Amino acid sequence: MSSLANWSDLPQDLAISIAKLMVCMEDFLSFGAVCKSWRSTATKENFTGGLKRQVPFLILPEKEGTANRELYNLTKVKCFELSGLEVKGHSLFSSLGWLITESKDAKVLTLLHPLNHTQIKLPENFRYEFIKSFALSASPSLTSDFVVMVLYHCHRGLAFCRAKDNEWTRVDAKKRGNNSYFDLTYYREQFYVLDLHGRVLVCDIEDPKKAKTRVVVPQIPRDTSFEDYQTRLYLVESAGTLLVVRVSYQDKTIGFRVFEVPFSNCDWSYSEVKNLGNRTLFLNVFGSSFSIEASNYSGVKSNCIYFRSILFSLDEEAGSGMCIFDTEDEKSDLRGVFINSSRFAMSYLWIQPSF
Repeated sequence: MSSLANWSDLPQDLAISIAKLMVCMEDFLSFGAVCKSWRSTATKENFTGGLKRQVPFLILPEKEGTANRELYNLTKVKCFELSGLEVKGHSLFSSLGWLITESKDAKVLTLLHPLNHTQIKLPENFRYEFIKSFALSASPSLTSDFVVMVLYHCHRGLAFCRAKDNEWTRVDAKKRGNNSYFDLTYYREQFYVLDLHGRVLVCDIEDPKKAKTRVVVPQIPRDTSFEDYQTRLYLVESAGTLLVVRVSYQDKTIGFRVFEVPFSNCDWSYSEVKNLGNRTLFLNVFGSSFSIEASNYSGVKSNCIYFRSILFSLDEEAGSGMCIFDTEDEKSDLRGVFINSSRFAMSYLWIQPSF
């Protein structure tokens, strides 16, 4: 009986022909994981399935006893193993199909592509406390001219670096006070952050020595903004507009309200969005949230919000899982994966398949 090692002897032109027959990203990744020679053929050029129709994956929390992570496939409603990632014990954050990995001591940050394993070193000796989220200005797969913006120190600080920078630059370095930000994103060639009060701020970073934030839209009125620990605000671009999504947790009930950021008149009164139409939102706590046109993807529900839910009970452990909120009937549905452990509560990441 031949050993599995003999698969590496398969002629490369034949391996490429086989790779090109695979239209499902999951099968393509599994093919590339067989051996090193097959991995060299599992490239963007040989994938004929089309990235525009590849459903977002959910990266699941790290399991004890294994160095590999699992991905949850919405179309097939099952998990598969993502091998070859050296991220055991690292914190992960996602944006535009890429990850930032953070070492245990928070000193080393690396950009990592989870599917082809490409790594890009970021400036060493990150001098700030643990990061909470990040956003990319553009995918490093498409350009070498990109900017990385991170939110760190319990959501209180912002820092960025451009490709090939040798150090990180703080935003509002001279500013005193207790800043707190819920989320950040990149929209129309600028980084935006959403602070604890629901104000939208733009990051002016053209001159690194004067990098600062400034308010461009005032805070959401109190009746639509809750400043307690059971509320989370997200920034997400959808069909050319910037949205604020408010998620409220009360016991095991989850409520949503969606608003379009009123850049033109700064008036939130008429900015609530009741229907997302054919769009679907994917919310990330530790990374960039994003939206897709649902009709282009099998297994994705339109007019819905996919998110990581934390469920709490006085007589149960905290748990976390994937939920879908339908904006039409205003109901939530716990789907697919669920881990009943508080240590994994923040570890789910939606990721957009890319090369």
